[in-house]
Amino acid sequence: MGEKVRVGLVYGGRSAVQDQALQAAITFIRAIHVDRYELKPYYMNEEGQWFTAPCLSLPAEEWELVLQAGSNPAGSNLPSLAGHNWCELAAYKQEGCKPVDVVLSLLPSAGDYGHPHQGVPELADVPYVSGAGWIGALPAEDRIGMKQLFEQAGLPQPIFRHFNRTQWMKDPGFFVMEIEVSVGYPCMLTSVGAGEQEREIIVHNRGLLLAAINYLLRLAGSVVVEEYVEAQSISVDVMGCGEPNSYFAVDMDPGRSGNPITEVAAVSAKEVGQTIRNLAVQAARAVGGLGLLRVQIDVSERDGTLVVRNVQPAVPLGPVTWHPALGEAVGFSYGKLVDTLIAAAREHPAAEQDNDGVA
Repeated sequence: MGEKVRVGLVYGGRSAVQDQALQAAITFIRAIHVDRYELKPYYMNEEGQWFTAPCLSLPAEEWELVLQAGSNPAGSNLPSLAGHNWCELAAYKQEGCKPVDVVLSLLPSAGDYGHPHQGVPELADVPYVSGAGWIGALPAEDRIGMKQLFEQAGLPQPIFRHFNRTQWMKDPGFFVMEIEVSVGYPCMLTSVGAGEQEREIIVHNRGLLLAAINYLLRLAGSVVVEEYVEAQSISVDVMGCGEPNSYFAVDMDPGRSGNPITEVAAVSAKEVGQTIRNLAVQAARAVGGLGLLRVQIDVSERDGTLVVRNVQPAVPLGPVTWHPALGEAVGFSYGKLVDTLIAAAREHPAAEQDNDGVA
């Protein structure tokens, strides 16, 4: 047995789903191979305070107690989570002593999704697993930028228009005409940069369009308006540093499953249409994503036309999300997924270094 990999597990977050974030960390603990890893928890509470504990090898059930208690459970000798500054990780680079070999983030919400915190392991020169990587995560926060990247890559997507609050206030009539001529009805409006308040609204006429725009611009600074087509949504998970590859997909149509977590319809990569798989990989490549991404592709119910709807970092959370159920359904267990992501993250910095200075 070789030396254990030291994993910094980042979880919690200033989020309304704090309980889910804790459950995600517990699910991770239960799934990984404890004989391969040592864990160092980095926990953010609801107030944004950071806590950590030593990097230790513990049985899964003992780590669960540590993660849940936040302090020594009564009558035990388990380590407590003490106040700590997450950013101090970067200081270890100067000291030449890294406390962990790789960082894995389970921060769940839009506000904490991991992209802001990816800067810390970047500064510390520590490999990390956090959804789509630093660059790939940014388009998910900027729907306009994401669509422009799709456009530059020549990917099929719905016709769209966008504007910010200042542009709308200056000439609303122009944008109404532009939407009605170029996009048409029905159309879907999405607030951009609203974080957890992001909303999508489908409208069928001008009156509803105006009301929706005014509402969304109170939540966010910009709005995207795109054509709406009745379609079946297929989400394809794409994983890989360097050359992306898809490994499973799921029918995301909520009308087809009363409980999408337990009635998930997963299919292996070999059974996913080659065109859909290729399109998902191209979308992942277009946003420069690394690690794990989820690409939503819509298949028109009218004529079978494919369009790329969006790309999101696919952080492998807990039982409240898709990964464990999907993985088991296609013989790709959650533990295997974690092993693969950690291995890819540790290999990627070497690949980047090899490319330094190449014109």
